Amino acid sequence: KGGATVVLEVAWAIHQQEPNRHNVEVFGSEAGITAFNSRLCFFGENPGDYEVVVPEKVAVPHPHGNRFINWINAILDNEELYSTLSQALAVQRILDAIYQSAETGREVRIDS
Repeated sequence: KGGATVVLEVAWAIHQQEPNRHNVEVFGSEAGITAFNSRLCFFGENPGDYEVVVPEKVAVPHPHGNRFINWINAILDNEELYSTLSQALAVQRILDAIYQSAETGREVRIDS
């Protein structure tokens, strides 16, 4: 509704130099950020200046970063699950729409 556009590129098996590397990167018109090796990048005050900020002392809720350890810890009531049931269902709706779109060659809209 606000005119924003999102391009989503996701892969679970790719050819890459570093095995098991994972990351989340977001790029916008004003800045960009990367989740792992946290960096916030944006234009500086003066034309031509570019700034990279490395956040310090950021609390990481699941430092092990392992969904299997998270699942076991959640069963043992030692931490919250990474994803809630509603989040998992939303992702599944998106995946189902992707498969439907690939099969039909048409856009598939998801009701929120």
